[in-house]
Amino acid sequence: MVFFGGGIPLEKEGKVAGAIGVSGSSVPNDIRVAEAGIKAFEELELEKIK
Repeated sequence: MVFFGGGIPLEKEGKVAGAIGVSGSSVPNDIRVAEAGIKAFEELELEKIK
């Protein structure tokens, strides 16, 4: 995996389920937008990842 400002893995039940990648603004703004995506992801009712 490669980590960068605005790049955050999505984890569900201890497993990586995907990632969010945001780019186009300053690193602090990209991180803020990515964190909003993480919050939305965590609020979803997803099926158990096998």
